[in-house]
Amino acid sequence: MSKITTIKELREAIEKFNDNDLVVVEIHEGVRHNDLYDFTIDWISDIDLNDGTQVSKVSEVRICI
Repeated sequence: MSKITTIKELREAIEKFNDNDLVVVEIHEGVRHNDLYDFTIDWISDIDLNDGTQVSKVSEVRICI
């Protein structure tokens, strides 16, 4: 996971994911300012939904701040 700072880097980071993959934002604990934050992309495959259903072939794509 490397920091994403351009649209090109973002496109490259998400090109392997499917249109049906879920997107979430993961905010790490720490000091926050009224500023812009660098982020990375991470993912988890074969996720479990809140109701306990396991979804294969779908990833949870995380924008990590």
